[in-house]
Amino acid sequence: MVLVVDDDRVLAQTVASSLESRGWQARVANDCAEARIAITEVCPRLVVLDLNLPDGLGWDLLEELRAGPLPIEVPVIIVSSMPVTRSQVRERRVAAYLPKPFGIPNLLETARTLAPPRT
Repeated sequence: MVLVVDDDRVLAQTVASSLESRGWQARVANDCAEARIAITEVCPRLVVLDLNLPDGLGWDLLEELRAGPLPIEVPVIIVSSMPVTRSQVRERRVAAYLPKPFGIPNLLETARTLAPPRT
């Protein structure tokens, strides 16, 4: 399961549909609250996380989830229009950062590298 957390509903659904067409199961959360619920219901193999969410920052959500229900070995791809430094990626143990706008093929390749779909 891939959890896609992004407040842009069209983009989140596009990402989820693209992942599903390539063999992953995907679930969308459009804010921090929905992401918290989703994490308790399923433990994703991969998280695609925007940093600008309507009810908080993705960095804060990631820190909260890593302290609780999200195992550290679950890779996280940050997708954001906010600038992200290498030190932020390293310190927060983020697997990849894709600046918005990003290409869906690039996201799919990154996802396949980090957590190949189960066949």
